[in-house]
Amino acid sequence: MSNNIIVVAGYGPGVSRAVAVKFGTQGYKVALLSRTQSRLDAAADELSQNHNIDARGFAVDLASAAAVRAVFPTIRSSFGPNAKIKILHWNPFGTPASLLHAKIEDIIGEFSVVVASLWIAIQEVEKDLEETKGAVLVTGGGMALESEASVKAAVARNAATLVVPKAAQRKLVHIAHETLKEKGIYVGEVTVTNVVRWSPMIDPEGKATLTAEAVAEQFAKAEREREAVFTTVF
Repeated sequence: MSNNIIVVAGYGPGVSRAVAVKFGTQGYKVALLSRTQSRLDAAADELSQNHNIDARGFAVDLASAAAVRAVFPTIRSSFGPNAKIKILHWNPFGTPASLLHAKIEDIIGEFSVVVASLWIAIQEVEKDLEETKGAVLVTGGGMALESEASVKAAVARNAATLVVPKAAQRKLVHIAHETLKEKGIYVGEVTVTNVVRWSPMIDPEGKATLTAEAVAEQFAKAEREREAVFTTVF
């Protein structure tokens, strides 16, 4: 097993788990980030038992810049002095609310998690990524795209608090890609434009055709090829 770490921020049972399995089975050590330590511990145990992955959970409030800054030294020390972060996978999202009914704390919270904390995280791992020639892999959403159809979908689903920060995140990804490529660091987004099978509350019966594993494969392909800033999956 290598000393490379993939940090999976916003861990859950869908895309982020598939990404953890994809890279973990390639020898990466896996750091899982979300709010609840007990759930992270259970997830790390599942990855270890079912896939022989060295996975560990780190409870963190991804809306807090201070907490985000503090978690990365903890991750490095947990996996040992020679371990380096090679991939940062940013996957968190929050609760949808409409343009006219969103509360200010919802608006600020979403921007904090999706944009500001990603920005801070990139700053915190930049030296590791330069040393390992690593990557930042970000999950995007189709409703953040600039099209009439995506705007209508966002309005119909009362999802302004999700979509507007994701659009800003997309611009951050592009700027980070251009800024960091000279250091040998790849930054890219996989934009998911369809429902992922078994998504909680959206596809509880597993009828969707797009799988989390297919999305994870696109992340792996983007990281290998390091060409496109944005990859869209349908």
